[in-house]
Amino acid sequence: MIWYDVIGYAGAAFIVTSLAMRSRVKMRWLGIIGALLLAVYGVLIAAWPVTIAWITSAWSEAAVLGWPAVRASRM
Repeated sequence: MIWYDVIGYAGAAFIVTSLAMRSRVKMRWLGIIGALLLAVYGVLIAAWPVTIAWITSAWSEAAVLGWPAVRASRM
């Protein structure tokens, strides 16, 4: 296993764990962390569509949480 595979597995673990959360806020936070880890993994393996997809996912999770910077950019 290459060292950056650990980042990908950790991101996947955060995403899967987020799906088991009862609290929506915890689910969103774990989803953001997992999406960002998977985006970093995508950069490290030079998989640009993967990177774009996970950055978009993290962005939408942040928008649902109501982060002011994200919400302001949507107006």
